[in-house]
Formats: sequence, structure tokens, C-alpha cells
Amino acid sequence: MTGRTESLLELLIRQESKVAELYQLFSERDPDHRDFWRSMADAELHHVSMIHELQGYIPSRQALLIEGKVRAGTVKSFLAYVDGLLLRAKKEALPFTTALSLSMDIEKSLVEKGMLDHFHGASAEVNAVLDRLKQETAGHGALMEEMWRRNRSPGK
Repeated sequence: MTGRTESLLELLIRQESKVAELYQLFSERDPDHRDFWRSMADAELHHVSMIHELQGYIPSRQALLIEGKVRAGTVKSFLAYVDGLLLRAKKEALPFTTALSLSMDIEKSLVEKGMLDHFHGASAEVNAVLDRLKQETAGHGALMEEMWRRNRSPGK
């Protein structure tokens, strides 16, 4: 990256890429749940491609990215948090339910902060991409939570 400041869009792309990197690391560190974590990493990478698709609509103003209440600094803080989790996961083997809990927090944070609400579409095609992206992101949190419920210790 040159000396210029990253745009919010670039930060959002980096955010999804970092989360994919974390899930990929979990897949490497947890052979018993490798397929689950790989599928989650692949889904995050698919989100990156969808954001790139939206990015292609910005010059024609079919898609707008409006910073709103989430500022670049918020995304940078989130990225620092994920970087910390990556370091932790590289140093220690995290139990599956711990990794799931951390991942649920990540997925819920993305939805609650409305990261995708910064995009506004001016065509049916753009709105369809946005809707798919929002549905998939919300679905990840639910999938993580369901997997956590099935694997947590009784009584917790």
C-alpha cells in the first residue's frame, strides 16, 4: 500500500479477508472441524468477491458507499482485534467452542455495526448483490451459534 489512506471500501474488503484468514487458520489448527472452518473461510472470500462486484458499480453511481456512523477508525480497530485473534490462534490451540464463540462475536459485530448498510444500490442488480451479502453475513452468525450450541459443554 502506498502512503495514501485506505478508503472505507478497502478496509471493508480487508476486514472480510482477515476474517477468512482467521477461519482458515482455525481449519489448519483443528483437523476435526477442518471442513466447517474451510467452508466459513470460503464464504468470507466469496463476500470479498461480492464487495469487489459492488465496487465495480460505484463509478457509474449504481452503488454508493456512504461512511455513515461507522468510520474508518472503527474498522481499523476491528482489524486490530482480528489480528490479535490470529496471533493468539497461532500461539495456542483454541478449543472448538472457544473458536466458535470468538467467531460468533465477529459475525454478530459485523451485522450489528451494519457494515453492509453503508452500501446503497440504485439498480435491481446491485440491490440483489447487497441482499445476498446481507443474508449470507447474518446466516454465518446463526450457523456459528447453532454449531456452538451443539458442541458446548452441558450446563453452560
